[in-house]
Amino acid sequence: MKYIFLFLSIFMFFTGCSSHKQKVVIKAKELPSWYLKPKQNDKNTLYATGEGKDRQEAIQDALNILSSYLSVHVSSKFSSKVVQERGFITSEIKSDVSKIRITSYDIVKAQEFSFERYIVLIKCEKKKLFKSLKKELDQKFDFVEKDKDKASSYNIVKQFKICKEAKNSLKDVKNTLIVLSVLDDGFDGSKYIEKLKDIERDYEKLQSLMSFSVEADNSSQMLKEVLLSGLSAKSLQVLGSGVNSMEHLKIEIRSKVKHLKSYGFFLSKFSIFITVKDYKNTIIGSNKLNITGQSVKSYEIAEENVSQKLYEKMQKDGVEKIIGLSF
Repeated sequence: MKYIFLFLSIFMFFTGCSSHKQKVVIKAKELPSWYLKPKQNDKNTLYATGEGKDRQEAIQDALNILSSYLSVHVSSKFSSKVVQERGFITSEIKSDVSKIRITSYDIVKAQEFSFERYIVLIKCEKKKLFKSLKKELDQKFDFVEKDKDKASSYNIVKQFKICKEAKNSLKDVKNTLIVLSVLDDGFDGSKYIEKLKDIERDYEKLQSLMSFSVEADNSSQMLKEVLLSGLSAKSLQVLGSGVNSMEHLKIEIRSKVKHLKSYGFFLSKFSIFITVKDYKNTIIGSNKLNITGQSVKSYEIAEENVSQKLYEKMQKDGVEKIIGLSF
């Protein structure tokens, strides 16, 4: 019994002592002044802070803020319209400056502030950014020119595809030109605008020159009409057979048909072979499709169902995929 009393006494003693212990308050870590009050942008340099769970994420956050600053600066300079000055085309300003990749910058400060929280301060000199963006722009146009020179020996479809890819690769050029003009008031972007116009003219010319004709065997006549409608919907020129020019392409459709009857249904199984040939009679595209049509009335209606299914597939995938071409 005395041991139990002793144990209780000791327990109460330590409990009493612990109740008088002072709570330790840990002061929150303060953010550094360079982060809370970063340097202000001036006529030569842009500054931005960023944070993230690691160093790279923090840098990207700061770069996004720099891009936002450029967006605001662009809007304030050009108001709601881009005037036709130094080569810029009049249009509503919808400059997606965030797509511009900023690669020329320096890290001024970087600190692991707490667990999974990194903070940085970066700076970007306007002259360096201008040179970097202009260099990337010139390289893009150089690549396009080289591809264009090579394309002259290719068939019309490959030329058209290369020209289309060039257009897509340069779709952000106007945004870059606007930013360049903000970074340097003396920048003249007219020569780049003229190059863009040349590429657009080449694209439209190739599209207007490219023509197709469709030939089909007896089993594929209804399928021929489906392909003709798909080509016309893409604003592609459709001519009769017998045309022989470098810009003309011939589509051939051949079908193997099996008629079956199953569970009261009339079934028409089509194995469809499509080839596309250039003016040299070289196959430049092909495709094979297996489509089964069905009807409760006749094989003729089942074959019409095959045409309907081909049309639906073409609407979904595009006529280019159906004929086995990419342009």
